[in-house]
Amino acid sequence: MHTDDSRSALLDAGERLIAERGVEVPLRDIAAAAGQRNNSAVHYYFDSRTELIEAIVDRRMNWLEQRRMELLAAHETDGTAHDLRALVAMLADPILELLDRSGVSHYGRFLEVVRTHSMTTAAD
Repeated sequence: MHTDDSRSALLDAGERLIAERGVEVPLRDIAAAAGQRNNSAVHYYFDSRTELIEAIVDRRMNWLEQRRMELLAAHETDGTAHDLRALVAMLADPILELLDRSGVSHYGRFLEVVRTHSMTTAAD
């Protein structure tokens, strides 16, 4: 498996397993689900669990922001950029497209799990 393919497979597996089993899912399980024979593959590509999670979020956010900018440009061209319906569509449609485009169904649950985990919540 090439480096980019391995990294992408780890991101996919990490997103899915964290969504299904929580932030504390063993990194070796993520590596195995990604087809990696080396149990330390996550550490090799991301250095830590936190960096893996950040990379998963970045990958999705980069695509979402790019798509939102494309929609904004289209709405500016047709003069509807300040229309409330267009603004809501620019925010919501990319998320719905993300869920549809490749069967990505774990991202919403992944975000909820990470958002509520103690590593990302402030101490009271």
